[in-house]
Amino acid sequence: IVAASKEVFDFRRVNYGKEYTVICTKDSIKKARYFIYQETPIHYVVIDMTNGVDVYRGQKEMITKRIVSSGKIQSSLSESVEKLGISPRVSIKLSEIYAWTIDFFKIQKGDAFKVYYENNYIDGKYIGIGKILAVEFTHNNQIFYAFYYKENSNPGEYFDENGMTLRKAFLKAPLDFYRISSKFSRNRKHPVTGQWKGHFGTDYAAPKGTPIMTTANGT
Repeated sequence: IVAASKEVFDFRRVNYGKEYTVICTKDSIKKARYFIYQETPIHYVVIDMTNGVDVYRGQKEMITKRIVSSGKIQSSLSESVEKLGISPRVSIKLSEIYAWTIDFFKIQKGDAFKVYYENNYIDGKYIGIGKILAVEFTHNNQIFYAFYYKENSNPGEYFDENGMTLRKAFLKAPLDFYRISSKFSRNRKHPVTGQWKGHFGTDYAAPKGTPIMTTANGT
């Protein structure tokens, strides 16, 4: 089986906690005829042993439903999304869409969002969100729109209400959803020396291993 599946599936990638099914004959020997490994909630691998060994992949039917969710921010975007009882991936996706437009470290109480997106289901079970299709984000009394558009085989992109891409030259922040440990200030007490002096930058605090992104390309 391992040799026959080499071109289709590497059995070294069988992971702990994944489901599998064995289909056997109904006689007293109960000889195994099919072994089905659930690689992801959508994709599975079939080992067909009815006539030798045949290995192939399959895919379950996914049902997509579109939904609108809206909320008002009291402390952070992620907390507001959590209170709505929807997937935390919504807040992560929003931070990615508006990475060039909104600094999410400067989100304030009273900011709001309305998001139109896809929920995916397999066998009636919710498996996560799909695409974010449209967003209305209110920040500092200004409304920022985002609309998903995909043309032919090109990857989809987000545009504002005037058809301008949201992807700009500079990102607003170098990392997602971690706290600012020290803001820009013209007079700050130094945490080590205790002297009062200007702090002309912004310090971010994040766990070890957090990916840090360059905010722009340049020479």
